[in-house]
Amino acid sequence: MAKILIVGYGYIGEPLAQELVSRGNEVVAICRSNKAYTNGVSIIKEDIFQINELPDVDAVIYLISADGHTEDFYTKAYIEGPQRIWSLFKNKKPYRFLFASSTSVFTSRGSKETFWRGC
Repeated sequence: MAKILIVGYGYIGEPLAQELVSRGNEVVAICRSNKAYTNGVSIIKEDIFQINELPDVDAVIYLISADGHTEDFYTKAYIEGPQRIWSLFKNKKPYRFLFASSTSVFTSRGSKETFWRGC
């Protein structure tokens, strides 16, 4: 099966990791918190901007959410974060990179301009 890196082992990442392991995949997950870990998942407990190297993987699933609801937080999580992760794969780039964002980048100010400009 595949070796998969999940970036963001939280609300979506943890159950996804469980499912991928149950299907015979090797899963590595990046997590900042001290939460209970799923059997069969190798954890890298670190902020993505502090990591200096990553294992070779077949696929990356990027599930990080922004730390706040400002353009700076969105830029860091949804633009700089994926760029940082991709840059760490020096020897072999993954075949797949799945990026999931948040509907929080949409504003509810009621104007015609409802999409965050940085996307």
